[in-house]
Amino acid sequence: MRLSWHVPPIGFATSAATPPPAVASERLMKPWEATGSFWISERESHACWGTVSFKPGLGPEVMLEGNLFGRGAGARLGKESVIHGRLFDGALCSLFACDCAVESYVSDQQYYRTQVFSELLIVGGHWSDIQECLLESLQFKLTHLDTWFDAPYELDYQDGDLSKCILSFKPKRLHADFLFKTTAVTLDTFCTRSLPSEITPNGNDWTFAYQLVLKPTNPQALSWFLEVASSVRELFIFLIGCGVYTLELMGKIPTETEPPRFVQVFQAVTVPRVLRIEGRYFSTRYE
Repeated sequence: MRLSWHVPPIGFATSAATPPPAVASERLMKPWEATGSFWISERESHACWGTVSFKPGLGPEVMLEGNLFGRGAGARLGKESVIHGRLFDGALCSLFACDCAVESYVSDQQYYRTQVFSELLIVGGHWSDIQECLLESLQFKLTHLDTWFDAPYELDYQDGDLSKCILSFKPKRLHADFLFKTTAVTLDTFCTRSLPSEITPNGNDWTFAYQLVLKPTNPQALSWFLEVASSVRELFIFLIGCGVYTLELMGKIPTETEPPRFVQVFQAVTVPRVLRIEGRYFSTRYE
């Protein structure tokens, strides 16, 4: 016998879709799965082993062997503000705004399985409330920025010899200071790059990626950073003239120790069906 709960999807509840190839490898556009143990906050002694997964447009999901609420709780639906976990590699994680469903299987004895749907997953620590997750800065990646800015590489041919040149990395920088809800914050850019050991004529080794960095005067809660990042994304939608989508969210925890501590943020974001990333379609460009 099986006792379970099921809520069928109704209407356009999610933006689940297969991302276009241009962004399919990005952190918030790529599905992944990991194993670990999970428990309700303050009850680590009753931890359940299972898997946590992330699907683009759907957000984090946890499937656990056992009853997360205790052996005598039985099959049920429930809500938890936060669930803590420890992944197989020792990384700590926190899931917020969780909907839980416990299924019961009865044969020779009774078995339980718990399914958890969360709105937000933070990998990198434990917090009892999202407002307690204070960050020094938030680094996030948006589509279209690599084309909106100029390529960060410059080629300098020496003495007219086209077979030899000096390759320089000089990324463009966008800097702005503004107030958001009475808090002073700086918007800056950061450009990641590879260090190619061998340059090929077609330039496939010359990879780069522009990202935006938000840094307030004082550490702020993650929810505040997400609100600012959402406003900045809307600004770039206006500047570029087409849909701009979030690809990655990474926060820096205030600490005086080295190396610095970072957290990875996973939440359901809009998954594009089609992307126009050619600069000729943009309303403006950085230049």
